[in-house]
Amino acid sequence: TLFRSNNLSRIPPDISKLHNLVYLDLSSNKLRSLPTELGNMVSLRELLLNNNLLRNLPYELGRLFQLQTLGLKGNPLSQEILGMYQEPDGTRKLLNHMLDNLAVHPEQLPQRPWITVTDRKS
Repeated sequence: TLFRSNNLSRIPPDISKLHNLVYLDLSSNKLRSLPTELGNMVSLRELLLNNNLLRNLPYELGRLFQLQTLGLKGNPLSQEILGMYQEPDGTRKLLNHMLDNLAVHPEQLPQRPWITVTDRKS
């Protein structure tokens, strides 16, 4: 699916409902962030995010086990991310790093409303 050069500034979380999508090109837009739900698109083999305004990536991308190509060029990403990405087999190393860090960053989990539980005695 091509969303290349559309001046998109955000991607709706509902994009993750495209379960069977294998190719997603979001290059040359104005994306500053990505929805964490992108990590649910487990059929993706190619994800192109080149030439956007991304400074970081959601750790959930580590769940994209089928991903073979990740395009990140032209984004103001951190040196840590760029360093891993530019190594040989960088896509795999970066995704493994994200998966490893997914469990230790609970602050990235979506906010959930509190539910009041009452004790009903019969």
